[in-house]
Amino acid sequence: MGKWREWIQDQELQQLAPPDLGLVSNIDYAVEADGRLIGFCHVFGLTPDQAELGIMIGEKTYWGKGCGTEAMRQLAALCFSKGLKRVYLKALSSNSRAIQCYKKCGFTRYGSLAKDGNSWILMELYNK
Repeated sequence: MGKWREWIQDQELQQLAPPDLGLVSNIDYAVEADGRLIGFCHVFGLTPDQAELGIMIGEKTYWGKGCGTEAMRQLAALCFSKGLKRVYLKALSSNSRAIQCYKKCGFTRYGSLAKDGNSWILMELYNK
């Protein structure tokens, strides 16, 4: 978890990554590219029908290269293969890169949330 600690202490990542809202992940996955660890994705609040997803690509040299989009597509597909009907997530409204990534994966906006001085966009994806 050395990389995780490094990434969560990075000021730029702190601006983009949601602060802890008291969520505890049920499942964590490593995101790798070119044989290296570049981030993590998470499944939160897992129920038989749905779960919340999250991701952080901590290695900035991999930003904008589609790694996050591919990781989210794979994570959603995995959740749907296990029988979930819906996955959802929160993105800081100021994090346009993440919002664009989620839209590419098929997520659509279903609401917004203001909490602890942050503005969030709520997005969801249903199993087809």
